[in-house]
Amino acid sequence: MPKQNSLKNLQQPDSFQKLGPEAESWIQSHQASIAGGIALLLVGGAGAAVTHYARQRKEDRASVELAKMLSDSSAKTPREKDLQTVKNAGELRVKYLNTQAGAVAALTVGEAQLRLGQGDQALQAFNDYLIVASKSDPFRAVALEGRGYAYESKRDLDGALSAFDRLAKENSTEFLAGMGLYHRARILIEKGNQPEAEKALSEVSTAFPGTAAAKMSADRLSLLKIADAGRP
Repeated sequence: MPKQNSLKNLQQPDSFQKLGPEAESWIQSHQASIAGGIALLLVGGAGAAVTHYARQRKEDRASVELAKMLSDSSAKTPREKDLQTVKNAGELRVKYLNTQAGAVAALTVGEAQLRLGQGDQALQAFNDYLIVASKSDPFRAVALEGRGYAYESKRDLDGALSAFDRLAKENSTEFLAGMGLYHRARILIEKGNQPEAEKALSEVSTAFPGTAAAKMSADRLSLLKIADAGRP
C-alpha cells in the first residue's frame, strides 16, 4: 500500500499545491509594500520629476487604484475572489499598460486565471508582466513559474519544461530559489525520463540547501526510490 501511494504522489504537481499557496501568501502579506514600493520608486526619481511628470502622475494614479483593488474583499468564495480579480485587475492592467502597477495587476490576473483553469489567458498575463518587470524584480520568479504551470495545465510538457528551465536560468533572487530545477525534475518524471529527473533533484539539494525546493526535492527523490523498489 505505501508503494502504491508513492507512485500516486509522484504523479501530482505538489509544488502547485504547496508552494503555489506559499507564494500567494507571501504576495498577499506584501500587498501594501507592493503599492508602497512603486510610490517610493517614484519618489526616488524626484530629480527627473520635471521631464517625467506626466508619466509619474500616471504611475501614481495606477498605484492608488491597484492598492484599492488589492484591498477589496467583497467576494465570498475563493472562486468569486478570482473572478473579481480577473475583472478588476484586468481593467487596471489595460488602463495602465506598461506601468509598474499595470504589470503587478497583470501578474495578479495571471495567478487568478491559473486557479480558474484558464491556462492560455494566464500565459498572456504573465508575459505582459515580464515585458515590464526588471531582471532583479523578485515577483519575476512568480511570473516565470506561473508560465510553467500554465503550460503544464494545458498538458504541454515541452512548453512547461522550457518555461521552468528559464526560471532556473533567470531567477537570481532568494525567492523561489531552486524551484526552476525542481520543476524541471517534475516534468522529466512526467515525460518518463527518471534518470535525468533524479539527477536534477539531487542537484537542488546540493545547490540550494535549506530551501523549500531542497526539501521538496528530497521528498520526491525518496518517493522515486520507493517506487523503484516496488517495481518487479
